[in-house]
Amino acid sequence: MEHDPGAMLRRQEALGRGYSDDEIRRLYTRGEWRRIGRGAYLSASMYSALSEEERHRFLIDSTVRAVSDDAVLSHQSAAVVYGLPLWKTPLDRVHLTRNRRGGGRIKRRITVHCAPIGEHVTVVDGHSLTLPARTVIDLARTLPFEQAVVVGDAAVRKIRRQPRGPGGRTRPRCASSRRRCGTEGRPVPERAQRKRR
Repeated sequence: MEHDPGAMLRRQEALGRGYSDDEIRRLYTRGEWRRIGRGAYLSASMYSALSEEERHRFLIDSTVRAVSDDAVLSHQSAAVVYGLPLWKTPLDRVHLTRNRRGGGRIKRRITVHCAPIGEHVTVVDGHSLTLPARTVIDLARTLPFEQAVVVGDAAVRKIRRQPRGPGGRTRPRCASSRRRCGTEGRPVPERAQRKRR
């Protein structure tokens, strides 16, 4: 299913359409609407039809407006925006990284990581997020091995298929990695690498 941020109804929009706060509360408590985030709702029928990743996209949309401008989507949240598969990985919180050394925190719907970000940021669907390589590295540092391998492998496959530019060529595999590998894929000793140059 294609992500449609317009399907989510915010409290202010509902009030503009003529709903009162009591009606909003009643729809939510009856189960006709599902609360995604603070003041953000989806119809119960739509919510039940969504995958866990699609629900996380709406959680991102409902949360990002309320966070600091220097926070970027990272970890699981960036992987979801990139469309990378996550296996047995919790998606109950939006993961953000802020460009500072300390002050990380975990709240009900947000996990804030603190780390240097540098130039490893891009914009996708209007959201600032870590680049795919940085996302994979962040997940490899925080997820169990098997879950990290799933997302890393998927990211490598996806990057190989992306067009590079004129002529529709695909991106080459990392040249430095190829230089370090022998004909059978085994690492070449550092001495041999220096001789090749």
